[in-house]
Amino acid sequence: MQSDNKAVMLPNLCGEGECTGCGACEQACPTSAIKMTADKKGFLYPSVSADACIGCKKCENSCPVKRPDERRNTNEPYSVIACWHKDKTTRDVSSSGGAMSTIAQYVLGQGGVVWGAAWDNNMHLKCQSAENAEDLDKLRRSKYVQSEIGDAYKEIKRQLADGRAVLFVGTPCQVRGLYAFIGKSDVSNLLTVDFICHGVPSQKVFGRYIKWIESKFGERVVNFNFRDKRFGSENYSAHTVAVFEKSGEKVLAYENNSYMHSFINSLFMRPCCHRCVSNGIMRDSDFTIADFWGIGRHEKFAHVAEKSRGISLVSTNSAKAEDLFWKHMAQTMHTEKRSLEEASRGNWNYSHSSHGNAMSDSFWEVFCNSERWEQTMQFMQPTFAEKCKIFIITHFGSSFANKLRKILGR
Repeated sequence: MQSDNKAVMLPNLCGEGECTGCGACEQACPTSAIKMTADKKGFLYPSVSADACIGCKKCENSCPVKRPDERRNTNEPYSVIACWHKDKTTRDVSSSGGAMSTIAQYVLGQGGVVWGAAWDNNMHLKCQSAENAEDLDKLRRSKYVQSEIGDAYKEIKRQLADGRAVLFVGTPCQVRGLYAFIGKSDVSNLLTVDFICHGVPSQKVFGRYIKWIESKFGERVVNFNFRDKRFGSENYSAHTVAVFEKSGEKVLAYENNSYMHSFINSLFMRPCCHRCVSNGIMRDSDFTIADFWGIGRHEKFAHVAEKSRGISLVSTNSAKAEDLFWKHMAQTMHTEKRSLEEASRGNWNYSHSSHGNAMSDSFWEVFCNSERWEQTMQFMQPTFAEKCKIFIITHFGSSFANKLRKILGR
């Protein structure tokens, strides 16, 4: 509570069209006057308590949208690299070539800590830390849900002050949020990794989908892999796998995988994702990672056989990242420098915001006024082109599908 009757001017924080949900404002507040609360769609936004606010404006000064970080990068990447881990096991449990594992293993080897997105016991995605190789696995693999940052920024700032090496892996807007929160603190022991982001759905949307899957199969989901590479990895030909408490793994066929296909079609993204201010060729992060979609399609690539097992795209965005990668990380990977143009052509979201979907408004209207996933599935029907692609991949394989696309000039 305020100690006097003087009114304070409440902060001017971001609204729905701007806020990325990074949570930097909440963590910066010295009186806990700000709470990240979910709207009807499930997206987190800051809510300010007038009774607790002291008008210090630390929240505004920590907002990466209101106060863009002065260290924002204005240079193109030092290197754009196609790479895949030399260790088969590490590569197999990664979404692409294992680039994140390589960077994380280096930081752990320095006695550091790695932060990234992991499921909790209720299938809620939260920013969590790993301090050993065993815990690192929970941070691997792509997870197409917006993770909740919680108090991660404050913990990272404390760890840096203690002299520890820290790696933070997150969306481009979460990386910007971290730098904005840290401010002018020493970041010499900090490495950041963002990824080429298609956009983020809310935990509420994913949670409703999980409940639907659990009702269909009659048991609780305890893990979820959006793209299991045992079935191939190129151009989303990998299958989605749900892990159930009793029966174990089940591959989700198309009729049970409406979430993934709707995600690809940008049906239920956070509003700011359609006008993202954090993506682009010039990144705040030290590293940008992604699947190297389209490699070899327009420029010669000799390792065609490796594409089905996953190839990482890595860009080194800072001098520190460029130095560390080639001195310490490249030794664990097969590497090949590629062009920025090729990386951009194969990854639309490298420099573009998530495209819109004409069905989104109708989806949200039904979603916000209903309780069951099946009530929204009318907006998730595949297009004719998608049906053809699924049929070809299912019956002839992803390699044939890619050859056909080359013939058609797609």
